[in-house]
Amino acid sequence: MEMLPSVNKRANILHQSGPPPSETDQLTYVQLINSLGEKGQTDQESIGLLLKLAKTDGVYAELAGHTALRITTRSVVRNRSDQVHTVSWLAERLDDCFNTLVNREWITANDLAAYGSAVASLSPRPAQLKMDGVLDRVANLGDARLKLTLELEWWKNHKTIPELAEIIDRWKQTVSHSERVPESIANCLACTDYVNIGDLEAALAIFSEAFSDNPRSIETYLRLLTEAGQADHLVTFAEKAIELSSEDEQYNIIALNGIGFLLELADDSVLNLSDQLIGLSPNSLAILDFASQVHFTRGQHAKAAAFLSKMNEIQPDKALVLNNLAMCLIEIPEEVTRAIEVAKNATRLAQHNASVMDTLAVALLRDGQPEKAVAQLESAIAIRKEPRFLFHLLMAYEQLGRQDKYDEAYSLLSQIDLDVSGLTRSEREIYEKKFL
Repeated sequence: MEMLPSVNKRANILHQSGPPPSETDQLTYVQLINSLGEKGQTDQESIGLLLKLAKTDGVYAELAGHTALRITTRSVVRNRSDQVHTVSWLAERLDDCFNTLVNREWITANDLAAYGSAVASLSPRPAQLKMDGVLDRVANLGDARLKLTLELEWWKNHKTIPELAEIIDRWKQTVSHSERVPESIANCLACTDYVNIGDLEAALAIFSEAFSDNPRSIETYLRLLTEAGQADHLVTFAEKAIELSSEDEQYNIIALNGIGFLLELADDSVLNLSDQLIGLSPNSLAILDFASQVHFTRGQHAKAAAFLSKMNEIQPDKALVLNNLAMCLIEIPEEVTRAIEVAKNATRLAQHNASVMDTLAVALLRDGQPEKAVAQLESAIAIRKEPRFLFHLLMAYEQLGRQDKYDEAYSLLSQIDLDVSGLTRSEREIYEKKFL
């Protein structure tokens, strides 16, 4: 973990309006420290200032207390992964932060979860007493789920997988009989717990039963795995679903959830999964769509275009399919002319669709027709102001040599967080060079 040598440079913000700094100035500093905490950076002075503010009667005291605990707990966990022992001052500050919130009666379930995770990463002997105290507080809150999460995190390094599985089983039986949590939801949550402790066989057994009863349950399982930070296992569960399937409808459900959860990965395992689905149901629109998006995400535009062309043959004149096909063709130099024609057909079918107008504009830009591209982009922006359209307008002005318009668009775009997922791979490279 990178440790900052001094807080002095960042402390300058507190002295702009002269000592003593106002609470507003201190809050600004807290927010700055907050952003540093996101990067895993911290130091003694910064946490000390947050604690000092937390112990005042000011309006920002509670915010400072929660922020101090959040940053400290994250730093303890990250530090533990890098070193054999946690830095002593960091462990002391952890207790200071927690006790401050407890004493001021500001402690929340989120605070207990964060503190418990940090305690679980400390050396066993002193941490056991602290964890017992945390679990008692959680039990008093009546939050059985949080209690289980912290117990598993604590015992993961001290018990065997079968012993951990017994803890999960007891929780599942307790909540299933309490009528507070439906059995189906309890099974979903337990599935993620089994994955967390490394018992993938037990997790897949629960999933298999749920999928066999209701194939659409795959969405809940993939979503919970994603939220639990277990995205590495998504393909394994999708493969199990394929193994359990025998009908086109089941394959379609898997493909639709592949679009929803697997495209961000788009690695070789996802590619193999899409190929497997294509082999099982080669004329399924959902599967063809999934395969096209996997290849597009990987920058394999010709293959993506082939799947989209087949979709258009099966079900002609769908504006979205034509729009996506045009986006693929734009990335293939020898297919730009065809891309323009396909995009024009899409705009004919969806005359007031801003995204379709934008695709046609990009095709025109690639063909060296920036004037026509600007006209399309201005029409698109009039319908919906989207950063992606502005980025393409910037490219058009650059091609036209309109420095004044380019500077204006650049100034606006530099103040906006652009979601690059809507850009092609080549456009992302251009955006990164210009703005990142």
